[in-house]
Amino acid sequence: MDIDNDVDLLQKVHLLESTFADTCNWMTINKLKLNTDKTEFLIISSKTRRKPVPEISLDLGGIFVQPSIHARNLGVHIDSHFSLNVHVTNVIKSCYISLRNINSIRPYLTQAAAETVVHAFISSRLDFCNSLFIGLPAYTIKRLQKIQNAAAKLTTCCRSRFVHVTPILRELHWLPVASRIEFKVLVLTHRCIYGSAPNYLSNAIVIKKANVNTRSSTTLSLTIPRSRGVMYSKRSFRIAAPMLWNALPKDLKHINVFETFKNHLKTFLFNKYFC
Repeated sequence: MDIDNDVDLLQKVHLLESTFADTCNWMTINKLKLNTDKTEFLIISSKTRRKPVPEISLDLGGIFVQPSIHARNLGVHIDSHFSLNVHVTNVIKSCYISLRNINSIRPYLTQAAAETVVHAFISSRLDFCNSLFIGLPAYTIKRLQKIQNAAAKLTTCCRSRFVHVTPILRELHWLPVASRIEFKVLVLTHRCIYGSAPNYLSNAIVIKKANVNTRSSTTLSLTIPRSRGVMYSKRSFRIAAPMLWNALPKDLKHINVFETFKNHLKTFLFNKYFC
């Protein structure tokens, strides 16, 4: 749960407890049992919060659960400050293990086969839920970029540590990690605008409507909502998505065919980074 103040925290704790009680009753009626020993909850707050987070336990049917330092949800490790450092570290560890294994069989693979293996074991991990990485500090993104650089050199059999990796990425036509994050967010935004995204995402996007028919009113811009914070607000989808979308060219934003939009978007981001 994310919190703004102590009163908001207490209200959400009571809401969780009542929701848990209703869930237990529903499962009991349906002859099921909830495993409370594996239940955990996480309080997400800012590092710059003036007051420390109060010590609160969650009453789950007589079992009191203390807040965790980090929790795992759908394969993503989320910490109490939503810095995703734990998740990034785990991704890097698993990628380096895969890189060592691929390196042992690289002499027996063609470059096309090696690229397929790298995409299966490295790129898929870097792209998994990477829309959560939007707005992370540059040094965190740089840690992930080192993985992609190592994978690119392994694919092209480049053994030198002093060779610049940018020409290799351009030759392989790979978007860097930062551009891949933007690509994922913009693809989700396109789905929201043209009606193929879930409601919980589509409701976060508001198309800007101009009162006067001007040149800017035909560019399909999105409204950027106001926010109180700076550090966390730019990382939310409802703010980050409109900011990235409004920066796209006009002709790109009006492509309503999804696959065509993806191809043109990748070309745009590729030229933006390498050219």
